[in-house]
Amino acid sequence: MKSRIGLISFLAVSIMLWGVSCSALKSDEKAITAFSIENPAIAGTIDENAKTISLEVPEGTNIRSLTAIFTTTGASVAIGSVTQISGLTVNDFSSPVVYSVRAEDNSTAEYTVAITVVSRKITGFSFPSINATGSIDESKKTISVAVPGETDLTALVAVFTTNGMSVSVGATTQQSGATANDFTNPVIYTVKASDGSTADYTVSVVQSIPANWTTFDWTDDVSPPDGWQDRESMNTYCTVIDGILSFDSREGANQAHYRYQFSPSPDTGSAITLVLKARGDGTANSLAWMLDFQYTYRGQIEFRNGEVSLQNGSSTIGTVSISASVMHTYMVTYEILSTGLKINVFIDGAPTAVLSGTVTAAASNAFIRLGDMSNNNTYMGSLDWIMWTTDGAFFPGGVDMPEGFSLTP
Repeated sequence: MKSRIGLISFLAVSIMLWGVSCSALKSDEKAITAFSIENPAIAGTIDENAKTISLEVPEGTNIRSLTAIFTTTGASVAIGSVTQISGLTVNDFSSPVVYSVRAEDNSTAEYTVAITVVSRKITGFSFPSINATGSIDESKKTISVAVPGETDLTALVAVFTTNGMSVSVGATTQQSGATANDFTNPVIYTVKASDGSTADYTVSVVQSIPANWTTFDWTDDVSPPDGWQDRESMNTYCTVIDGILSFDSREGANQAHYRYQFSPSPDTGSAITLVLKARGDGTANSLAWMLDFQYTYRGQIEFRNGEVSLQNGSSTIGTVSISASVMHTYMVTYEILSTGLKINVFIDGAPTAVLSGTVTAAASNAFIRLGDMSNNNTYMGSLDWIMWTTDGAFFPGGVDMPEGFSLTP
């Protein structure tokens, strides 16, 4: 009997020792030994002591959808409750991600993976001392700044913003709002990213030139602008209150408008710039007024309370949404080409055209028409002032404005 009890005790102890021995054989290894991403293929830097992994990726990388390739000494890897498969699992790295590595013995280690987008852009550029703001073309890496014609270009101080690590012109580090440069010729600004890569921006300063403007500002009387004609009884639909001309044709559709008849007709190759301050007074998306230019080709700009569109005959080239029920300034340029009429529309002094295109619809007349109240439409809008020049096609800041007038509404 004693021998049987002793045998049972021996077996129990042996089983327990065997279990302990097997447990001792389970590894506690739980390191990430390599980490990289694909598309783009970039290897991460692992700090084992800090349990961090860092990577830098170029601008344009979609860090919200990246696939990691990693090796580990652990039994499994997870982010939260999601098991990670090297080369397969896609994750969002727009904020740091914690990888949990589990060993065979169920102990864990956590690695924080942070991906930084390498930035090297100039995001803003201006000369506040002369109230001039640059227009940045990111695709071409160019910056254009229009300044008054009398500006001294030899020592201008730029204020700029950048997401890069540093900015330099040649060997000279640039300090926003402090470093002066000679902009008589284009200047190259070099932006350095955190990884040492660079991007060059060419800054060109264009001095605005004087133009021979004809201006008209309504005061108390209903009348067309100087040199324009009252057509189809436009005056009867108009009133002037506090220097603002308002017109309303809701009582009946018509073709009333003011017309500027070219005499003689402009030559092919010439260019015209027209600027006016206006608003739409009708309901949302109802026609407010139209600016119609005809010379061999015809292009129209339809102004509505809610949008502005550029028309090539009866087809639409482009449309931009705008709160037309408040005053805005519109600078419209017309370049008369042999193959069409090139039109640009700038709003509120912005240096970039919001609408642009070349119209090819044929026309037999040569005039500018303002109002153009068609037989099947009714119009309601207001005009503060209007001006025009045949000296060329200008852009905001590229031409001196007459005294007392501004492109900022």
